[in-house]
Amino acid sequence: MLTKTMTKWNLLAALVFGTSFWACSGDKTAGTDEQSEGLYAIKNLDIAGISQKGPFVKGSAVTVQGINCKTMEFTDKVFEGEVKNNMGEFVVEKVNLSTTCAVVEVTGEYRSEMTGKKVSDKMTLRALTNLKDRTHVNVNLLTNLEYERVMYYVTEKGKTFDEAKELAEREVLAAFGMAGESAEFEDLDIFGTSDADATLLAISVLMQGDADVKTLAKRLDKFNDSFAESGKWNDDDTKKAITDWIANAVAKAVMDSIRKNMENWGFANEVPDFEKAIEEINVAQEIPEGWSWDVPKEARLNPNIKYDSIIDSRDKKVYKVVKIEVPDSNYSQVWMAENLNYADSVKTPSLKGGNWCYNNEEKNCKVGGRYYSWAAAIDSVALANDSKEPLVCGYGKKCGLDRAVQGICPDGWHLPSIYEWGLLSVALGSGGVAGEPLKALTGWDYAGTPDNNGTDLYGFAALPTGRKISATSWQKVGSDVYYWSATEYSADQGRYLNINNIYTNSYTYQNSKSYGQSVRCVKGDPSTAPVRPSSSSVDTNGWSWDVPKEARLNPKIKYDSMVDPRDKQVYKVVKIDVPDTNYSQVWMAENLNYADSVKTPSLKGRNWCYNNDEKNCNVGGRYYSWAAAIDSVALANDPKEPLDCGYGKTCGLNHSVQGICPDGWHLPTLREWSLLCEAIGDYSTCGKPLKALSGWDYAGTPNNNGTDKYGFASLPTGRRLSATSWEKVGSDVYYWSATEYSADDGRYFNINNIYTQTYTYQNSKSYGQSVRCVKGDPSTAPVRPSSSSSKSDE
Repeated sequence: MLTKTMTKWNLLAALVFGTSFWACSGDKTAGTDEQSEGLYAIKNLDIAGISQKGPFVKGSAVTVQGINCKTMEFTDKVFEGEVKNNMGEFVVEKVNLSTTCAVVEVTGEYRSEMTGKKVSDKMTLRALTNLKDRTHVNVNLLTNLEYERVMYYVTEKGKTFDEAKELAEREVLAAFGMAGESAEFEDLDIFGTSDADATLLAISVLMQGDADVKTLAKRLDKFNDSFAESGKWNDDDTKKAITDWIANAVAKAVMDSIRKNMENWGFANEVPDFEKAIEEINVAQEIPEGWSWDVPKEARLNPNIKYDSIIDSRDKKVYKVVKIEVPDSNYSQVWMAENLNYADSVKTPSLKGGNWCYNNEEKNCKVGGRYYSWAAAIDSVALANDSKEPLVCGYGKKCGLDRAVQGICPDGWHLPSIYEWGLLSVALGSGGVAGEPLKALTGWDYAGTPDNNGTDLYGFAALPTGRKISATSWQKVGSDVYYWSATEYSADQGRYLNINNIYTNSYTYQNSKSYGQSVRCVKGDPSTAPVRPSSSSVDTNGWSWDVPKEARLNPKIKYDSMVDPRDKQVYKVVKIDVPDTNYSQVWMAENLNYADSVKTPSLKGRNWCYNNDEKNCNVGGRYYSWAAAIDSVALANDPKEPLDCGYGKTCGLNHSVQGICPDGWHLPTLREWSLLCEAIGDYSTCGKPLKALSGWDYAGTPNNNGTDKYGFASLPTGRRLSATSWEKVGSDVYYWSATEYSADDGRYFNINNIYTQTYTYQNSKSYGQSVRCVKGDPSTAPVRPSSSSSKSDE
């Protein structure tokens, strides 16, 4: 009889060759594949296998038919057999084929994993295989799903049979959100013990769901219709049915029922871990370019990277890992390619109350890993109990940790220091370009900032999991990721690496040790991890509160000086007279450090030194709230134009005011900051000529010091967020303007550790930021033109 496996790719061949025109005598007949492959390429071969949706029952029909490996044309001989038992086992004896490639097809009833009972309708499944080096061919749902795609690759794209099989198998798995390689589908068994066997069973279960046999057959046909030519599964109805079934099955413990049904059949000692495979499968319509907690982490891995895996011996979780060996360098590291998801607070007491899942839902930890406090990440309890070098570290405790530690990483792995993060960034180019090659291929297209996915050059697959900042508040999920380092910054702050939804950058900063951030572990004993060189050049080029402000001034600039009559402090000042323009301003070349709250009541409780240490004010000036910077008390008492300004009050201030600047000087508006930038170039170029010659080489982002072309000598003093929290010290500076934005926010000018850029933003008037004063009566200061043609400083 003729096979039932007719497709649009072999229909013509079936019409031409469907008649029996050669016999077992082996006469060569023109037009058959014997001409290219020789008579009886397969001789008297007994082909055994297992037929499974669930297992096909005894008596189900089995056929084997040859197919030309190069043209996908069927030969005319069909060899018949049947399933020998209810395990689905079959043998087709004495098969003689003129080609090594064949189609094995099974038709019959099967036992359903869903009910444990035999179904009432017959199902047909098939497998394409090359019998050159095999005698065992299993027929299952995956062999059926790849069938039409293999046909297409060979007949339409000129692929070899083996190439077509490998490509089709990868694409079938990818259609279910499963990345990576698998065993050949005709080797898989729903009662096998491998991860691939578990995947087969999981997909068999999901495609069936609540469907009867006829509905399942339609689902398989619809899969083939969309998948054959495109390699994409575009059947949204089936995908939705599967998604809905999963939710219902989990709620009703259907998975347990399926496992019991299969165990009761008594066909194997163990049913594979299909439940775990189902958790990893994703049948979403498309992997979204932006962030979603519904996309499994595996779907975000780079399919072009060959990953290794490790098993965390503590909880048996499996992690993909990748060696980042940068071309043209001797530098390499082995990193986890997923965020850590370890949570046993009994074995690891440091974790108690110091680890979280996004929105407190465990399922989200399976996607983005856990958020850890800094104390949890470093395993503070283990450090305190270290017999050789005990350290008492954690929030409010300064222990001076500046090296790698094992932390909560598995044995043989460690929590990297900020220096190791820096080495990774430098190896990829610099902090200014390392973000893009570390970011995953999808997940980073954020609202308002599209096209920001990464190249994932090395398979690091960074995901924008954001961070936890309080019991109920997460920040920048979908746009940033924050990885803890083992490096302490202060009693209350730890260092971290940040990658954001700007194309190329990565940054190293510090923030509250209480925040929940992600952990990536790097392979190796922490005692042998690289450490920061002790050379003085590192400290000089990077930020340090121990370097006096005078050492940061440009020695090639001739500075003038002025004395603040209120407290007799002396400030260097500089005239920025830009060549080929008529624009000039005279600015302080240092941050203001005025603090007399008796003479200036606006300052009371609204000005601070870094870490509340007065000596730091002698280096970087003071941090002021916006109300202090504008001198809100003086504005409220102005006899001509009183203004009630400050936090929670909208006064519409949009002009220069003297603020807390000395007489003859004033607090610039955002317009004046903008004019400074425009005169030098524009926002994308004026950062570098304003930055000091040293102080900006931040760990992980070297070579970012400025040219200080005009002697402005901007320093990365960061800002104060709260009574115990400072942000981005060493990487950014924030200068208040006199311009109000809203009742709660004031406008400011920002320079960061990217080479060239500056920004104008707004944030809370309560934050503590730096002040630079500009010379002149505020009433004569330039204001924003009303013309719509003028450049906006927004």
